[in-house]
Amino acid sequence: MTLTLDPSQTFQTLEGIGASLAWSGDPVGESWPLATKTALADLLFCPERGAGLSGVRFNIGAGGAWVEESPADPWRHPKCFQRTADSPFDPSCHAGQQWFLRAAAERGASCRVAFANSPPCWLTQNGRATHDKSQQGLTTNLLPGAEEAFAEFLAEVVAHFESIGLPFTALSPVNEPQWAWEDGTQEGCRFSNLDILAVAHALRAVLDRRGLSIELDLPEAADLRFLIDGQAEALAAVCEGKLCGHGYWTYDPQDESRRLREAVRETVAKHVPGGRFWQSEVCIMEPGRDLGMETALRVARMVHQDFVHADATAWFWWLALSPYDYKDGLIYLGPDQTYETSKTLWVLGNFARFLRPGWRRIDAALPPESEATGLYASVWCDPAGESLALVTVNTSDHAHTLEPSEPVLLTPYTTRDTQTLELGSAQQALQVPPRSVVTWTGAMPRR
Repeated sequence: MTLTLDPSQTFQTLEGIGASLAWSGDPVGESWPLATKTALADLLFCPERGAGLSGVRFNIGAGGAWVEESPADPWRHPKCFQRTADSPFDPSCHAGQQWFLRAAAERGASCRVAFANSPPCWLTQNGRATHDKSQQGLTTNLLPGAEEAFAEFLAEVVAHFESIGLPFTALSPVNEPQWAWEDGTQEGCRFSNLDILAVAHALRAVLDRRGLSIELDLPEAADLRFLIDGQAEALAAVCEGKLCGHGYWTYDPQDESRRLREAVRETVAKHVPGGRFWQSEVCIMEPGRDLGMETALRVARMVHQDFVHADATAWFWWLALSPYDYKDGLIYLGPDQTYETSKTLWVLGNFARFLRPGWRRIDAALPPESEATGLYASVWCDPAGESLALVTVNTSDHAHTLEPSEPVLLTPYTTRDTQTLELGSAQQALQVPPRSVVTWTGAMPRR
């Protein structure tokens, strides 16, 4: 099978590949032994010993920990940097996440996002970080006229992290604003498009007044279909050059998944000309942990589609660390401060360890029938145009041989059931094993 390369044609420039510190980052970072935390940080962010994630999302808690009585899952109701409207800002809050954020930065994670699931409880209509069922007529839980106060709180968070040498590159003030958030299982706040416009305008004004240079992540759509069904058009004026959406429930079936991502790309081009798309949160929404290749291959195929068909410039998994029996984690936490890695972590490493911020996707094409056979490929080059990385995803039970159209000698790093980013011998005719994700590295071909 021929892989046709055209290095003269380039597409998007990568900004980061990462995961969120939500829920587990604080308790693990605050109470687990230093050696264990260091090992976890290496597995997630180290390009030499781990997956090499270059992005990280930091959850700004709303203070549900102080108002929810006997929650089913206390980790989903974190504290807040400011307990009440009159309280001072507490820079020691989220100490666990702050530890992991610094560890990520030290290991090269340069794409750092702060995100809020809800305004602080002292800025909500019901005093909680989640809605009540009695609020069904309300478009948001944010207090009327409290947009500027919310903006000032978020700006103080941004300023704190700048002051300690950990500046965020992006700030997300709303999260999945379409959902009702009435079940109380976690922090969450709905916002109408008009609510989002008000928050965004207030936040940009406060950030600019305080001299804080940071990009806003909006609208963090709960489903990519919301972007193409009108939200992108309604919010284009405040989206600051990119659209952010969550890929939940959009990974199967494959033909539909591809068409949706092509529609996202067209939506960005129409409403944010010259803008970018971030797939800013996703996991496989199914119960049951899967440490093996079944889920990993589904995720790798989704990453490929987001990069190739939606032109995503950043890609974020949901939970870096998960205590749950669900397909939501890269590393799963066990009893007595133990943990297990998943193959999903390592196939993300096939992308993140080699495709670094600043790398560009170049034109590469397999025969039209290749995806029907379960074979996918994307090709990237470094900013200098000297190094090449090809990522193949083979979801089938059959091996494939790829013949690049340009003369290249590529070295494989293979992840499958029996291998984890295992280094192989350089090849010109590329042997792609069944049910594998392989990153092939080498020099860019010269014409």
